[in-house]
Amino acid sequence: MKGHDGLAVASVTVSRPLDAWIALPGSAHGMVWLNGFLLGWYWERGPQVTLYAPGPLWHEGENEIVVLDTDRLGAVIEIRESADYGEIEEFIGA
Repeated sequence: MKGHDGLAVASVTVSRPLDAWIALPGSAHGMVWLNGFLLGWYWERGPQVTLYAPGPLWHEGENEIVVLDTDRLGAVIEIRESADYGEIEEFIGA
């Protein structure tokens, strides 16, 4: 389904529920749910690269991640140990 909008469902198994961050490289614009809880929306324009997935939302064992992309659904979902908020921009002004 790469290159098209769409809905993807992934199953992730964890042995110990902890805080994590979800990245969707190759995806363009959409929303992400973890075990039925809406984590938020993402946009390839950023600046934020990852969505926070708090430990209490994860289950020991099987977990479901649902991605709805309205523009371009990538082929990969990454579970990361740290956040990526994108490049830091400095405000210069009055």
